[in-house]
Amino acid sequence: MDSKVLSHEQLKQLVRFIHKRGFREPAVVLEILDHFACKVEELLAAKPGMDFQQAMMEAHKSFGVRGFYPFSENFYRHTQRKYKKLFWKNLGAVLSKPVSIMALPVIGYVVYNLYMQAIAQFNFRLWDAWNVVDFAFLLLMIICSALDIITMYRLPKTDRKHPFILSSLMNGSVSGLTLYIILPGIFKEPNTEYSWVMGLIFSVYIAYIIPRHIAVRKTIAKALDDLEAVKKMAIDA
Repeated sequence: MDSKVLSHEQLKQLVRFIHKRGFREPAVVLEILDHFACKVEELLAAKPGMDFQQAMMEAHKSFGVRGFYPFSENFYRHTQRKYKKLFWKNLGAVLSKPVSIMALPVIGYVVYNLYMQAIAQFNFRLWDAWNVVDFAFLLLMIICSALDIITMYRLPKTDRKHPFILSSLMNGSVSGLTLYIILPGIFKEPNTEYSWVMGLIFSVYIAYIIPRHIAVRKTIAKALDDLEAVKKMAIDA
């Protein structure tokens, strides 16, 4: 049985149909369109006398009560897996560079020593209110959040919430708040006996967020290239 090839105008009608079902993100629309068009072509080939509008309705009905949603959900899952894998690949590339191998241990060592000096000097107290651990974690949370926000807002406004970008941005994110919550209670009321543990955690965390930010930037750059390719393939309905 020969397949029925849809015209450009018919593809535009399919896109308008998809839009009316609440899907407007170009990458998602293209994913749905691929399945939708194939099903419509299959119906038209099987029943040559079938009206195109009827074929659209029948094709949509054949996807079940959830309609296009499974295709959309699969697209988002695939996108997250794709850019997560790419992020870790980029992170590995950053960490394996000679400059990283030499610089990151030095950064960690400096942070560790600064922390230990702060412990000795302030005795865990800053301005009679904050202890050093709480204050340092607060700074880490602000720094990490600011880096991601700055990265996002440097992008064109129309691209910031694109699934390619969001999937790239969130990879490898570990907040200071998360670390603080999972730490044993003994570190929430720290004492000098265990200060070296907190110093080690801070130094490793700081040494991690630097290459992590670089890897995110590289992943987003690839996501932007993919997004431009999608925009070129998109059908203007």
